[in-house]
Amino acid sequence: MAGLKPLEGAITAIGGETLGGWVDPAGRPEPLVLLLTVDGAERTRTVLGAPVASASGDHSRRAFRFHLPADAPLQAGDRVVISEAASGAVLRGCPLVFDGPAAKAIEKRAATEPTPEEIEEMRALIAALPRPGQRTQWTVFGSALKAFVLRELRDRFGRSRSAFIWAILQPMIFMVGLTAIRHALGRGREDIYGVSGMYFFWLGVVPFFMFLHGFNRCLGATRSYRGLYQFRQVQPFDVLLVRVLFEFLTMIVVFALLLSGFVWFGQDISADNWLLFGATVATMFVFTLGMGLLADVCVVKLPESRQVIGVLERPLFLISGVFFTIDQVPPGVREWLLWNPLLHGVDLARGAMLHKYDPLGSWMYLLGSALVAMLLGLAAYRRYRRDLIGQ
Repeated sequence: MAGLKPLEGAITAIGGETLGGWVDPAGRPEPLVLLLTVDGAERTRTVLGAPVASASGDHSRRAFRFHLPADAPLQAGDRVVISEAASGAVLRGCPLVFDGPAAKAIEKRAATEPTPEEIEEMRALIAALPRPGQRTQWTVFGSALKAFVLRELRDRFGRSRSAFIWAILQPMIFMVGLTAIRHALGRGREDIYGVSGMYFFWLGVVPFFMFLHGFNRCLGATRSYRGLYQFRQVQPFDVLLVRVLFEFLTMIVVFALLLSGFVWFGQDISADNWLLFGATVATMFVFTLGMGLLADVCVVKLPESRQVIGVLERPLFLISGVFFTIDQVPPGVREWLLWNPLLHGVDLARGAMLHKYDPLGSWMYLLGSALVAMLLGLAAYRRYRRDLIGQ
């Protein structure tokens, strides 16, 4: 039925034979009956279950779960819709196409949503901050960011010792893979601009992963903290700023550790310009935050855009200069690739660390792209701030 306000809720678990989540009845008379439609045909119905605690601490949410017959499970490519049987209002985020990546994305999103206990801890921490009249606005802002950084630190590395190990292993896997490809092509022993191939690839993987990880952490991030926006010290912008900053700091620590490893194994580390490297990383931070603001607004306003963004991300690794430099690209293709700001950032960062390589990336283009991305992101944030905080 056109014009119906969508049901507020989310799917938190999906499989071939079961599908579960929560929904907010929002004043609708109970019991509320939900209908599961697959490829336009009704498959099963269910009645809302027990209340579940929301991020804001109330119990307006209701759990639901669909059970499908073992001989007729969901198949890859099925178009799934959950709606209210009486009015036809559709659950936000539907329809969705059932497949492996979609199921993993739903599970990952559900796992990152704070538990009620974590929300209460954050509330107590924020509430303990002195009143704005007792300190300057910037001091209060810094204290709020500190609280979020501590929460991110515990969330990423406090629950599993393997998290930091994986943060190191992931870029190393990329380096080893690219080095193996060079060996397969018969060029494994050749130095690239006076350094080993693995070190050359590492200088491209670090700035690219800084952007990729920070950008992905922004997708739908503001919706995870809606229960905290009742405090004036907490704004959606703070969440995105902390997540991008945390990813950049993590990659800088990983970069320093592996850089020490290269020195240990005899690699000559003669950085040509540390100041240029730092300026490039700072500019890419601004670019990542601006793009993250835009992406988060898109995901909140149009949840289906998450899949579109995921598709657009995939070719970035191939066109951002991780395993090549700008001067190695044929002239006919180079003009098109130079529109990618990440290519300039990776090239400038690599040029700052290799004294035998003269970077062709444009510092002004990277800086201009970062400023444009930040201005557009702030404009979108200002326009849709109420949607981000759930008002």
